[in-house]
This record gives sequence, structure tokens and C-alpha cells, in this order.
Amino acid sequence: MPGWVRATLRFRRVVPPLGSSIRGGLCVGVPVAVGFAVGEPVIGVTLGLACVLRTIGEREGPHRGNVTSLLIATPIAAAGYLFGLVQDLALVPLVALMAAVAFVAGTLARHGEGFALGGMQFLLVASIALGVPDTGTAAELGWFFLGAGIYAVCMAVDFLLLEPLRPERIALADLDRAVQMFEASPGPVERAAANSALAAARRVPTPGWATTTAGIARWGRYADVVTAADDLVAWEAARRDPDDARRRAYRDARAALLDGPPSDRAPVPVTPVTPVASVTSVAGPSWRERLALDPPTRAHAARLALCFGLAVSSRAWVGLDHWFWVPATVGLVMQPDFGSVFGRAVLRVAGTLVGSAFAALVIWAVPSGIGLGIVIGMLAATVPWAKQTSYVLQSLVLAAVVLLLVSQVAPAEGSLSLPLQRVLATAVGGVIVLVFGYLVWPAARRVSIAPTVRSATSSMAAMLRTATEPVPTDPEAQAARKASAISARQRALDLLVSTKVPLGRAAGEPPPTSTDAAAWTDAVRSLERLGGAVSDHAIARLSGTPPLPGADAIAAEIEAVAYEPDPDVVETRASDLAARISGR
Repeated sequence: MPGWVRATLRFRRVVPPLGSSIRGGLCVGVPVAVGFAVGEPVIGVTLGLACVLRTIGEREGPHRGNVTSLLIATPIAAAGYLFGLVQDLALVPLVALMAAVAFVAGTLARHGEGFALGGMQFLLVASIALGVPDTGTAAELGWFFLGAGIYAVCMAVDFLLLEPLRPERIALADLDRAVQMFEASPGPVERAAANSALAAARRVPTPGWATTTAGIARWGRYADVVTAADDLVAWEAARRDPDDARRRAYRDARAALLDGPPSDRAPVPVTPVTPVASVTSVAGPSWRERLALDPPTRAHAARLALCFGLAVSSRAWVGLDHWFWVPATVGLVMQPDFGSVFGRAVLRVAGTLVGSAFAALVIWAVPSGIGLGIVIGMLAATVPWAKQTSYVLQSLVLAAVVLLLVSQVAPAEGSLSLPLQRVLATAVGGVIVLVFGYLVWPAARRVSIAPTVRSATSSMAAMLRTATEPVPTDPEAQAARKASAISARQRALDLLVSTKVPLGRAAGEPPPTSTDAAAWTDAVRSLERLGGAVSDHAIARLSGTPPLPGADAIAAEIEAVAYEPDPDVVETRASDLAARISGR
């Protein structure tokens, strides 16, 4: 089996997120069941759909990130209901309107995860609003916001009362395992794993509740643990020898985390790692800079607009009364986050096929009513686990849940059953995406991480130049020099770690994308070793090691590496530079 096929079909082994599963099952199933009980199934379904979308959007990560994402994505997704007002618009102006709207949705991802999620959900809701008979746009918006509010309340109970410290607990558990592996065998693989765990720990932002004295003290102790781990890994890697003092410092910081003395350390500063580095003023980017579209964003938005317009035109030629699943599929597969298109298209069709078959079995076996609401809730409870395990499992579960919800407000009217219509429409949407959003665009089949690599090598060069400077005798100047070097090292390594997500997605696509991804993965490993070599030299300078001869020229070479278009050349040059800096 080709490697890209294995990557596409890979199932991750994860611990089921119990809290998210319970929340998803109750928030989706209870409103639907109550809606049937009081004779208002449409209201129950609208509430349930809002909660399903919130379940999809929740990530296994910092609570503040999930809350922010919910606040941003909910109003964007709800705006999709407004397009129920243009159901009867003539086909040509409707296609033009929806293509323009899809272009705008495709540009939202550059503003953050909440906007990317909102753009995808907006296209899904707009597709359903176009195809399901209008039951009152204002009412639908109101019930949708109420459903999102119910989910937000349940999130607040979980975050504030049940397990408020879960994100940092998970991050520190992963960090502790990585540090232990590094201490046992401090090789390049273990060092890279420790750097990845450190990057994840640094991405956990200060929680909103850390405004009290106790909260600030605990968050300072969290910063102590991360800083001690970073110090341990960097120094032991540089000296290639166990450092008992730093190991004790890390263990002491870990032990003091839960119930130690107050820490005067400031919280870990969180700098968002973005794929494109930009230079802005101290006051931040202007509104024009925020709205300006870079070439990758424009290209992706244009492909999405083309595919979504073609999908909306299927109202005239697909021959299904539930044609709206065609644009819904396009919106879901081409989720505007620059992820894998090919793999998601294929897996969504496969997952929809199985999920629709399961939904058909449920419709046959369970009559509409409270029992059906319970079944929908049980299925929704598996969404958090399914989306962490595999995209095909996520597609399967979501196909079944959404199909069961829509079947209660818009039953099939033609000769084909609702599940069969869903499968056919999804297949049509998948073909549109593969042909017009993937195959005909060579740029869509290439890996683009060059801007991130350039930012990383720029930080490495800055670290090397700082290390070249004489170690000052003044304590304040010495502390400033150390902070500058550490900041440059952390930024470089964190940026390189961030490339592993897009490279992992690209590995699940056929050549040339997967071939590019494999080559860039090797190049990133060499760049990580180069960053480690620069860090080792910077640490050795503190012990009196003389500066590297020709450091300025080497720093310029490091910066130039990122401008090489060939990943094999990047790998070779990065390895050569690492060997020169290390003296090997």
C-alpha cells in the first residue's frame, strides 16, 4: 500500500474525551428529545444542529481557545440562515451570489482558528438554508443562538467547576514524558520530541480565571516548570552530559506546581505561531494590512468560490430534492484552513456512505419521537472521539447525526430515499472538489511552508549573532543577552514544530504532494538539528568558548537556506551548516 494511502487511512489511538462526549451527547440529544415531547421538532432540531457544530469546533486544548472560537464562529455560522431568504432566486444570480460569499468565507482562515471554523460552518448552514423549506429566518437565528448558548453554559460548567486545569495538566504530562525520555537517552529524536512538547506547553495561554492571587501564583509555577524543562533540555543537549542541578530544578518546579510557594515569574508569554511572518508597526497591523490577502489565501478562496458556485448550480442538474448536500460537501471538504483536500474528499464520501447506511437503519428501526432524540444524542456523544481518531470516522458519525436531524424537518419527496440522496449528493460534491478544487490547479498539489521556514532560520541567525557578542559582565546586560538568545531559540524551534501539522496533512495526498511532504519533513529535521547546533554554541559561549569564526557569514548562510525552493537542497545545506557549527 502506498505511503500516502496509509497516511490517509491512519487511525490515531486516543483516550476518549469523556467531558466533551457527555456534553455533546446531552446538548444535542436532550433538545431534540424535548422538541419531540412538546410537539416542536423543528425547534429541537435547530438547537441540536447548533450544538453539533459547537461539538465539531471544540478542540482538545486550552479552554480559552475553545471559548474564543465559539464566540467567533457562532455568529458567522448563524449568518448562514439568512440565505434561506434567497431560496427562490433565479439560478444564475444565486450561483454568482453564493460564489462571492464562498470567496469571502475562504479568506477568513487567515484571521485565526475561530474564523476558519466559522467560515466552514457558515457554508454548511447556508447550504441547508438554501435547500430546506424556510421556517422563519428570524426564529431559526434565535433558536440557533440559544443552542449555542446552552452549549456555552455546559462548557463553562466543565471548564470552571469540573476540571479547570485540564489543558495545562495535559501539556505538562506530555512534557514530563518527553523530558524523562530525553534524560534516559538524549539523542536527536528525543531532543526533537522534547522540543515539540515544550512548544505545546508554551501554546497554553494564561486562563481567564488567573486574575486572583491564587491563580496568578499557580500560573507562575506553571511557567517555572516550562522554563526549567526548557533549560534542562537545552543545557544537557549542549554539554552532552547529565546536569544534576538542572534536573533537580525541574523536579522541584514540578513538585511545587500544585501546592508550592508563590512564584514571582511572569506567565509564559504566548506568541501565536503563524505560517506567514509579517513586519508591522509597534501599534500592530492596520486595518488595510489585516484585510490584505496574500497569494495562498486568494488562490484557496478562488478555488472554493468556483467549487461552491458549481455545487449551488447542481440545483438545476443533479435531479435531487436534497441537492443542498452538494454545496454542503464542498464547504466541509474545502474547509478554509489550507488542509488536505484530496484525502478529505475521498474520506468524506466513504464516511458518508457508511454513515448514511447507518442512519437509514435507525430511521427504519426507531420511529420519530423521544427515542430518536436519545439515539441522536448517543451518536453525537461519539463525535469528540471520532474526530480525534480519524477523519473518516468523523465523517461517518456526522453524516449519520446530521442526516437524522434534517430528516425530521425535510423528509425526502422523490423516489430516492433520504440516505441514498445524501450519498449521491456527497459523491457529486466530492467529484467537484477533486476536479475543480484540486486536479486542475497545480499549486493546490504542492506543499508551502517556506514562509514559516524563513521565520525560523531568521531566528536562528539572530541567536547566532547574539552568541557572537562578548558575554557582558554587568548582570542586567547578561540577563538581557540570555533572554534574547532564549527567545530566538524558542521561536525558531516552535516555528519548525508548527510545520508538522501541514506536512502531516499533505502526507495523506497522492504524489506530488506526499512526495513534497516527505522531502520537506526530512528538511525540517535537518533544520531542527541546525537550530540545536546554534543553541549548543550559544550555551557553550557562556562557559568561555571562543566565538565561531566567520559567524556573521554563517548567519547569512542560515538565512539564505530558507530561500532554496528544493527541500533536498535545504536538507543538505542545513546539515552542512550544523556540522560546521558543531565542529564536526
